Amino acid sequence: MTDDDRNLILETVKKVKNDKIIITHWTDTMIDTWEKLKQIKDKKIILIWSSKPQIFKDSDADFNIWFAMWVINTINKNWIYIVMNWELFEIGSVEKTQEGFFKKLNNN
Repeated sequence: MTDDDRNLILETVKKVKNDKIIITHWTDTMIDTWEKLKQIKDKKIILIWSSKPQIFKDSDADFNIWFAMWVINTINKNWIYIVMNWELFEIGSVEKTQEGFFKKLNNN
């Protein structure tokens, strides 16, 4: 995903009248996309990643899409979230691991 792609996503999200948006995304540049989207304060945005494409029998893609739809309709705070590996992460409170996953920051 390039900066041009992220600019297109930003402009599209700004134009969408719905305040609930789900975007499928690869982990490599999720943080870059978040940096671009974080200026949007009036929408709930969920970036989804799956460990395997949906066509594989043991993929978590179906679950992650279902979970993202549930989260976006139940969470009250407008912000940017990640759904992956059967977990919900709030962007800004996670860090990316070397394996390409996210883990919650220890904010003691």
